[in-house]
Amino acid sequence: MKKPAWLADGTLCRPLLAQTKYHMTIARSLTSLSLMCLGAVGSATAAGSEENSASFDYKPVSNWEYLVPGESWVEITDEISIPHGDQGGFIAKVYGPKGAEKLDIDTNGDGRLDLTCKGLKGTAKLKGKGENGESFTYAVRLRHSGEKWFYATGGVMKGKVNGNTVSLIDANCNGRWNDYSVDCYVDGKGDAATPISDALSLGGELYSIKLESDGQTASWSAFEGETGSLDMTKEYEGNGKLTSALVESTDGRFQFNLAERKKGLKVPAGSYVLKSAAIKKRSLSAQIQKGDMKPFEVPSAGAYALEWGGPVTAVYDWKLNEGTLTVSPNQLRFLGKAGEEYKGFSPSDVGPKILVTDMRSKKQIASGRFKLC
Repeated sequence: MKKPAWLADGTLCRPLLAQTKYHMTIARSLTSLSLMCLGAVGSATAAGSEENSASFDYKPVSNWEYLVPGESWVEITDEISIPHGDQGGFIAKVYGPKGAEKLDIDTNGDGRLDLTCKGLKGTAKLKGKGENGESFTYAVRLRHSGEKWFYATGGVMKGKVNGNTVSLIDANCNGRWNDYSVDCYVDGKGDAATPISDALSLGGELYSIKLESDGQTASWSAFEGETGSLDMTKEYEGNGKLTSALVESTDGRFQFNLAERKKGLKVPAGSYVLKSAAIKKRSLSAQIQKGDMKPFEVPSAGAYALEWGGPVTAVYDWKLNEGTLTVSPNQLRFLGKAGEEYKGFSPSDVGPKILVTDMRSKKQIASGRFKLC
């Protein structure tokens, strides 16, 4: 596969074979990001390691707007698998005409189906008892897709750590709140969630936190280690807005979501790489993956800003057969400046536009968009 290059006017071209009489251009997508420069930050090591405690209370969320990396929507067959008492889950039943299935749920764990859901979506509050007999509530969001019903977590454990509001999210919907690198937290009033790792960023500072599986208690202390500053949004110049920008240290110990960090974020010094990101402009959106991006280094007591985003280069193969030009969507990739890959365009027919031009007449002879799901 050959890699084309962007010209100053945005034209995409590739070396032409002797018999080729066609030229292709690809219109720019949502992104146009640029390098950000920061001054050196202050002291790199957090002071003190005194251990403290924190408590959390469960709060159902009526209007779910959290953006949760790797969020699970679990298919419902015969139960919603949130353990209660000596049971593995709350009994559920899917039934009815194909494509119009209804869902019945036992919401209080007594073995009787007491709630019926129909249509495309809904919510439910499950009430049960934990291992030690304590009562609990667990809210779920419900979604009907095709011939199946699915559920996802619909509430948070909310508390404070050193005066900073924290919301915990059971991202994989298993009733435990401390699954490392899977369950998430949200700092303050933001929407972008971050997986739980060896250091949590709260109020601009770093903390080491040990959570209990029931999500109700935790112990915490100030993070001890060398730190630097990372900023991925300050000079962002794209036509869309970053709604998620999740980075992970190459040793897997740390993860941070910088989408809402307009002034950068203190992170442990070391090597990082993009894990996932998302961009949105009104009703248009796209997902961003690591692609061919290389790791980058956040220096101790220093700062780093990643040069990424636009211009986006299309990498593709095409065939010319008896005047028919074919570009396979399976061989088409859109790579940003740092090698990150843009995909998952939504709606699926609004990805970058492909233009085919006759080089002899300079006339456009065809155009189109792939459905880039």
